[in-house]
Amino acid sequence: MTDLRGPPDVVTLEMPEREEEAGSETEKDDSDEDDDNGLPELIGDDSDDDHDHDDDDDDDTGTWRKLYSQKATGRPDIHIEGSSGIRNKPNFTGPKPGPSNQSRKYARKTPLNCLQLFWSEAILACFVVATNAYAKLFMSVRWRKDIDVNEFKGFLAIILFFGIIKYPSREDAWKSQYSSPFVSNIMTYDRFKAISAAWHWENYGDLVPEGEPNRPNRVRAAAKAKKKGDAFWPVKSLVVRLNAAFRLMWNPHQRVDLDEQSIGFKGRHAYRCYNPSKPDKYHFKMFAVNDSETKYQYCCYLYEGSQSPIVQGQTATSMPIYNLIYTNEEFHNNGTIVITDNWYTSFAMVVDGLRRGIYHVGTVKLSRKNNPIEFMFGKQTRGASPRTRGDCLVSACDLADDLGRVYCTAWQDKKAVHILSAFNAGHGFCNRMMKTAGVWTDTELPRPHIVGEYNAGMGGTDGMDQWISYINPRIKSTAWPNRIFIHMFMVAVTNAYIIYFWLHKKGKVEPKVPGGPKTDMRYGIAAFVGELAEELAGVSLAAAGGAKKDIDADEHVAEQCWNPSAGERNSADHQYLRGLCHQCKLHKVRTYCAVCGKYFCITRTVEDAQTCWTKHHNPVETSPKLKSSRSKKN
Repeated sequence: MTDLRGPPDVVTLEMPEREEEAGSETEKDDSDEDDDNGLPELIGDDSDDDHDHDDDDDDDTGTWRKLYSQKATGRPDIHIEGSSGIRNKPNFTGPKPGPSNQSRKYARKTPLNCLQLFWSEAILACFVVATNAYAKLFMSVRWRKDIDVNEFKGFLAIILFFGIIKYPSREDAWKSQYSSPFVSNIMTYDRFKAISAAWHWENYGDLVPEGEPNRPNRVRAAAKAKKKGDAFWPVKSLVVRLNAAFRLMWNPHQRVDLDEQSIGFKGRHAYRCYNPSKPDKYHFKMFAVNDSETKYQYCCYLYEGSQSPIVQGQTATSMPIYNLIYTNEEFHNNGTIVITDNWYTSFAMVVDGLRRGIYHVGTVKLSRKNNPIEFMFGKQTRGASPRTRGDCLVSACDLADDLGRVYCTAWQDKKAVHILSAFNAGHGFCNRMMKTAGVWTDTELPRPHIVGEYNAGMGGTDGMDQWISYINPRIKSTAWPNRIFIHMFMVAVTNAYIIYFWLHKKGKVEPKVPGGPKTDMRYGIAAFVGELAEELAGVSLAAAGGAKKDIDADEHVAEQCWNPSAGERNSADHQYLRGLCHQCKLHKVRTYCAVCGKYFCITRTVEDAQTCWTKHHNPVETSPKLKSSRSKKN
């Protein structure tokens, strides 16, 4: 064993100052592409915050010193400070995690009850009033009758349906061979398009009184002036209102993570961002705090580009922490652990958190100010002894005023990992499959506990994004508010699913087949969305899976697998089954042919503008689009 005792290395640092980094190099906003520029209001009141401090405050001057280092082949001496397996993790004294008393009181037994905790009848009524007002002003020809709450619920049910059944275009749900009786029983396609075009949250009719001359043009001018002051004016109050409901209905666990979400939009907007590494390169960015254990989205706000206000003592990378964590006192002084990635984490941020009784854990960039570069794994130089997987180095900085310590952990995995934390890293081990002499073996490697803490906590926001991707309708629209409406609706639906699962399905065992043996069964989000769509529309989704009227028994009909009731596709828990496409064998889909007994994609390919369904059932037939393209080439 390597002897690691001896005088610790010491590096003296200046008082931690806030860095001036404005964000990632690949992400930028399109502020010069639109006239809707302006300074939005700051989220939270910062005028009398006792925690703000100037960069030249030197109360926290400290020194970095090495606690211990370790090679992958050895173990650290247990007497060296910070090397023991006991983690100095804070005790959590917050409310009992899970649904709050308010949500337990009102979320009774149905998915709709859980959704109404957030997307309440009052919100539906506001949408109805604003939509009717906009349609009367600007869509008088297409708008034949006003929408009511029940019809708007049917509109939302169709949106949920599109999230489960992925149609090539929304028109196909009404007019193609894949059409669904479910949507046609709710409303016509023209009516759906009209409601989509008129969908608004802010009441444009209140901008100019009725009876004024040239009222539509004056309303447009007033709305433009509002957007110039705040480009997110049409949606911001809705986001604030939903945030209040999200916070009221849930008590988060000890670990929460802060990360960003992207809402795809290719049109022009002052606050639209561009990042080629994202699935949607052009998008709106939203910062969100999620419960790491359940993925519940606790609070969020929309990023406003270079126009975002920055309070004194904060930077562009620390403002999301300030707006979502520091201004919410329910996170203060109760042992909450906030997990962040290297875009947010800095030494000054960890110190700010300790002032409020919040414990930060996050990966950090080497270039951040006040990092202990001497105790971090930089680029390996030629001639130096190479690092091996499992090497680690832990250092600490003592803070003034009994704030505690800031720990820096450097650990070598496939790449070097650096984590700043407000509590002791601790010492532990992990298993990795490693190839030695051409043979893969399960190898035990040293790994500080703080790495496992980060891995367990960082993923709440990504988990929410993953769930939303399962039910995201991806309805194309040139109206940017619709994108944000649908995203916030899907967040509310997913939060409702988490509460419903917690209250009614958690830990329950149900028979997989009626009369069959009992087995553990996960109540999936697709099942929840299906039941919710039925409640909103008042129409049974089972109709979407039956054969069409007036057809032969052997005719090939695209059957959507909602609540199937025959053969192997019977499911007692209403799970909506998927199968691998028989033609391309690339995608799992819900479009089923009862005659062939196989699943097929109904998404057109770029090469020939045909679907896997038409390729299988009509192999000789060529689509009209392809015929025209070939004739032009000839």
